[in-house]
Amino acid sequence: NRKELLQETITSILEQSYDNLELIIVDNFSDYDFLGQMKFINDDRIRCYRNNNNGIIAVNRNFALKKSKGDYIAFCDDDDIWISNKIEKQIQFMESNKDIGLTYVSYSFLNENGSITHKMPKEKNIYRGNVFTKLYYKSIIANSGVMIRKNIIDKVGYLIEDENYLAMEDYDYWLRISLKTKIDFIPDKPLL
Repeated sequence: NRKELLQETITSILEQSYDNLELIIVDNFSDYDFLGQMKFINDDRIRCYRNNNNGIIAVNRNFALKKSKGDYIAFCDDDDIWISNKIEKQIQFMESNKDIGLTYVSYSFLNENGSITHKMPKEKNIYRGNVFTKLYYKSIIANSGVMIRKNIIDKVGYLIEDENYLAMEDYDYWLRISLKTKIDFIPDKPLL
């Protein structure tokens, strides 16, 4: 039900410097004509679906994962915006570092007045390599800042679709991924 924010998010994805991508949008039956709204965006990289998640976002994330065709997966919530070279930076890094299964970026907060504040994670909380223990004690990875290799799903499965994991299903996923592969950080200005 955040049509205006979704439009900004979609624009930030379609305007990425790396444009060989698919954008899978999954709507949880918003109260506006979502599919009608999406028809106005003329871009064959977009595939739109409606899927009832009963308030469990992991259901729609997994739905999209199963529809994806690419070698890399990046998540983006409808209230987030990617800086134009986010995908390019992550793919370049992962192509050069085949032992890394997940990368994440730093992020800032865009306030209603247009000002940008904070930069997260703080330098002392940047985790690289085998990070399960550090990550277990402190969640520092933003969902919309992540990119994973699609083949990591074969090793860890999908996100847990349990209401007891609401608002932490992504954190659980990063922990499970960190048990199977190295994780790394893209050292750059905030890209989210």
